[in-house]
Amino acid sequence: MTGPGIAHHSLWPRTVYRTCLGSSDVAENGYRGNYRAPPEGGGKFDSVAIYHFTAKVIRRSHGRSAVAAAAYRSASAFTDQRQGQSFDYSDKSGVIHSEVLLPEGAPEWMRDREQLWNAVEAAEKRRDAQVAREVEFALPEELKDFEVIGLAREFVEREFVVRGMVADLNVHWDEGNPHAHVMLSMREVTPEGFGRKVREWNQVGLLREWREHWADLANQHLMRAGYDVHVDHRSFSRTRGSSWSRPVIWARRSTRCAGAANTLSGRAGWRRCGSATRSGSSRNLRSSSII
Repeated sequence: MTGPGIAHHSLWPRTVYRTCLGSSDVAENGYRGNYRAPPEGGGKFDSVAIYHFTAKVIRRSHGRSAVAAAAYRSASAFTDQRQGQSFDYSDKSGVIHSEVLLPEGAPEWMRDREQLWNAVEAAEKRRDAQVAREVEFALPEELKDFEVIGLAREFVEREFVVRGMVADLNVHWDEGNPHAHVMLSMREVTPEGFGRKVREWNQVGLLREWREHWADLANQHLMRAGYDVHVDHRSFSRTRGSSWSRPVIWARRSTRCAGAANTLSGRAGWRRCGSATRSGSSRNLRSSSII
């Protein structure tokens, strides 16, 4: 965590897990996805769900603009009225879904993304204002595009909108890295616009709830789609007593894992699969995004 309230929280760098499945497993269990042939043959690789969840605050003191961030996340062209500056990201690819979700009682004009985030900026007078919160989470590669959109929308409505936040949801379908960006208002919503800052939304305990609830909901959707995999929001240190901090991915004990050591967990019927990471650092990473 950095700065006051929920500034940033990240797990181990995005980790790649693969489960080795025989052709009979694929046929019998209905596994879908992009299968990769193992180096020595004898089965197929199916990419396994990845846990990644971060929360950070968009701050004026860092030179950031909520309007610019919204334009980039949604691949749009907006003008920041406060700064008199335009941002055009309409050529950006990979954005498969954009939606503004409103809490009960919010005025309809807030569904206009450009108008919404300009109003957010206008409500803040301080040069060092915290203007918005952004949550980003990885989406299961196993699911189809319409399935991950439904999963993301359900989570956003349950955790943010019902609490009174305006949520700007954008789903990005990058190859090998499907994920969602959710920009959130930090002030209460009234029929006229924005009211007071809601400090309760900055509580660390609330972030812990979001992380846990995201893992639970993702697991429900994976199981519903026929995938026998399980993501765990807890760090490796909390599940195995190690000083490392990394996400844990569980697969059924009958599943054969390829490419790394497999260790039985304390959970009956589950096996923790080894992993190959895209980064050699064991430390939590901080975002360097300027948008």
